[in-house]
Amino acid sequence: MADDEERDNAVSRKATGTERVEYTAAEIARQKSKFQETIVMQSAELLKKLKIQSIPQPEFAELSELISHNFGIKVGENKRTLVTGRVHPMMEKYGFATHRDFLEAIKRDKSGQLLSELANRISTNHTAFYREDGHFRLLSGTVLPAIVDGKNARGDKDLRVWCAACATGEEAYTILFTIMRHFGYSYSSWRAGVLATDISADALATARRGVYASQRIEPIPRDVLATYFDRVDRDNYEVKPEYRQEVTFRRLNLIKDSYPFKQKFDIIFCRNVMIYFSRPTRTELIGKLHDWLVPGGYLFIGHSESLVGTWKGYDYVAPAVYRRND
Repeated sequence: MADDEERDNAVSRKATGTERVEYTAAEIARQKSKFQETIVMQSAELLKKLKIQSIPQPEFAELSELISHNFGIKVGENKRTLVTGRVHPMMEKYGFATHRDFLEAIKRDKSGQLLSELANRISTNHTAFYREDGHFRLLSGTVLPAIVDGKNARGDKDLRVWCAACATGEEAYTILFTIMRHFGYSYSSWRAGVLATDISADALATARRGVYASQRIEPIPRDVLATYFDRVDRDNYEVKPEYRQEVTFRRLNLIKDSYPFKQKFDIIFCRNVMIYFSRPTRTELIGKLHDWLVPGGYLFIGHSESLVGTWKGYDYVAPAVYRRND
């Protein structure tokens, strides 16, 4: 699935020497479409080379419905090649001869193990440290001061933050680093930390380990890296154990599960996940998030997502940032 970080009205610029070339939103969309077509064509060629049979249309339609119902993810006909490649390792692992056998086994599996593994295969875990970094500047410069001032006035030292759809953990750790740097030495006097959830057990396992390759940590400022990470070896860095324990990772299906929380949150990050959902699913999720925010709490979503015309319980704060207004 392509990364959709560009806003609808965005202007992209790139510099070549002293020359600056500007692209309109329409040109960006055309380039993105061409890129997606290229990926699909390359995937199809790879499947041919590997002699992998594409999922027949009836089975694909049924699998698409199963994925939508259980995970809220839209999988259109244009994703058939992609899905074929992602489920093929599962079919080989369990010895399924046909896609029909694969589907029937998932439906019969009362343990939910196959469905869970399918979630790992289908879900997109693209993330990065300091992705859409303007959000973290806003968190530190505006959101946290407003929340902390209000809590100090009430004698409340409980800061509750939820990172939904946390993938492999980079976003959750970035939120933590931002909070800890904001509080400084006073952090220990707060009941803070971050709850991070995701549907993918594999992604959560990576997040809990907190080990990232050198190219993954490139966006991290050098002083942040020196404070919160240890170098494991030439190619890997590890979030220090004392900071890993400040993030609680839990498996949660945002669509199917009831949310097992005891208290509401001051801040929720749910970024770049709704783009994969149908409109009714997005509306339902936005309502759930609203219910789990304290009045005046903040919701951060992806820059390619919007609440405009979807839900009236939020006030606009900044691009892709909203505040519960009741």
